[in-house]
Amino acid sequence: MGSPATTVPLRSWVVELASYMDRRDISDRWDDNLAWNDASTVPGTVPVNNSTLGRTYIKVLACPDDLTAIGLNGGLSYVGNNGYMRYGGTSNRWVAGGLDWNLSGLVNTAATPDADIVDSDAHRDTGVMWTDYGNGSLSTRESQKNSHTVDGVYDGGGSTIMFTENVNAGSSGSWADPQWSNVGFVFMVAGPVGSTNSYRTPAPYYNSATPPVAENLINKQRSGPEANGQFTAAAPNSGHPGGVNVAYSEGSVGFISDAIDTNVYARLVTPGGARNRATSGIVPQDPLGDNAF
Repeated sequence: MGSPATTVPLRSWVVELASYMDRRDISDRWDDNLAWNDASTVPGTVPVNNSTLGRTYIKVLACPDDLTAIGLNGGLSYVGNNGYMRYGGTSNRWVAGGLDWNLSGLVNTAATPDADIVDSDAHRDTGVMWTDYGNGSLSTRESQKNSHTVDGVYDGGGSTIMFTENVNAGSSGSWADPQWSNVGFVFMVAGPVGSTNSYRTPAPYYNSATPPVAENLINKQRSGPEANGQFTAAAPNSGHPGGVNVAYSEGSVGFISDAIDTNVYARLVTPGGARNRATSGIVPQDPLGDNAF
């Protein structure tokens, strides 16, 4: 997921999983060498292109209670876990997280990716899915290490969210659009890092409303559209009262209340937040008990 400043064609996680959703007719016709919205056709071939494929209605991708997706071409109700993001950022890359987790004075940004690899690796452990930039990445490590594999979920697959509902997902009209805010969700972190905002207990971003609202917490923000830059809408939300359905990294599904403790939710997002980095200046998150959510 995500839109890079490189020329490598990208596609969303939906394209990658299409064949596992009994839609090999879509995955086999997808052209990996072309952009997700490429509408060109080659004379003498089957007149189906990536743009058309991405607007195909796939029932399993739409929640029956999501009127923005059910029955609509390109409809999408679910988003992947794209980790923590500092408020004010315009993209979400683990090598450019913009948060100085170990207070070293070095900040990883788009202009200085991977300046502090301790921060980078810690930030990668806040999300399950990261954009695959290929060899076009500004950071060599980013082209080698991105999304986590199942056996790489250090905190345990049963306590790590992989997918959740989002009524603004696919708002560009295509489930193939790889823009992270179209097919992903984030835990928006306030900045800067300090005594009340740390890796162990990250502080969510609150807006300037009266009273302030932590827009990226569950069901706090249902407006969008995400794909047009409303990043605060990139959060778990649904048409259900009281919470959202989620799928965990080991394959189980469950319902999470929107009254969940903020720190518990923050730890459910991270696949490796409990990894011990104390010797590198980052206090790890506490392991979650199975009765905590």
